[in-house]
Amino acid sequence: MKIGFTGTRQRGLNESEKLDLKAILATVQVREFHHGDCIGANEAADKLVRQYSSGTVIHIHPPDQDKARAWTQKRCSFQCGVVYPPKPYIARNHDIVDATDLLVAVTPGPELQHPRSGTWATVRYARMLGKVIIFLGQGKHHREVPTNETSTTT
Repeated sequence: MKIGFTGTRQRGLNESEKLDLKAILATVQVREFHHGDCIGANEAADKLVRQYSSGTVIHIHPPDQDKARAWTQKRCSFQCGVVYPPKPYIARNHDIVDATDLLVAVTPGPELQHPRSGTWATVRYARMLGKVIIFLGQGKHHREVPTNETSTTT
């Protein structure tokens, strides 16, 4: 499976989010993990995937602005498959969603309180394409499934 990741730059992953991501990595055979190479949640997720998901190829989609970039490719001695050319944030986020089967999201807070959030913009784009979205946190991840089914918590 190909997993995309989007997360807030304001912080890394809390313990609950780390547990959720580890559970996903343990449950699903992740062939590719795509992220946006920013400080905060992207950087923390990259580190967890390298620790807990051997065999997963990490795909880095860097932004065209260096101020919030994490430069995770410097850790790419064995797991990086591709480091894509830098792109503007929205185009880069769309590439991550387009290249993956599902999106894992760590949001900065409720959507209505963060209308201009790049993380929420990425989630909205994934919704438009009918992708499954998994929100991390609270010790249980919340899954948004793009059908008439109701969302489930696992």
